[in-house]
Amino acid sequence: MKLNSSYSLIRVFLFFYTDIQLVTTELGKDFSLHCTNRTWSEIMFETWKIRNRNGAECQIAVRFDQTANSTCEDRITIQNKSENRPFLHVSHFNNADEGNYTCNGLQWWNGHSAV
Repeated sequence: MKLNSSYSLIRVFLFFYTDIQLVTTELGKDFSLHCTNRTWSEIMFETWKIRNRNGAECQIAVRFDQTANSTCEDRITIQNKSENRPFLHVSHFNNADEGNYTCNGLQWWNGHSAV
């Protein structure tokens, strides 16, 4: 759904907390999305699946030790904030980036993992 010539809609499905957000961003700008407010000391990995409005998909994942794997363009990355919280960063948002962004995370839980 295109809002106007300078803004576009992103549907964000955050499955870490079963949250759904609708986000708008300005074309040509960078934007960031958080899957969780947890830090790397609390999560094992984070995965984003992106399906754009044309049906093309890519995935990007990073582990707590910062080992990353991506089928996305180089301008789509997972980065860290100063407080060691991961986030998805998309540089130079364009119309082709409009679509569904789905996040999954695996959390440490008393020495075990839990989805």
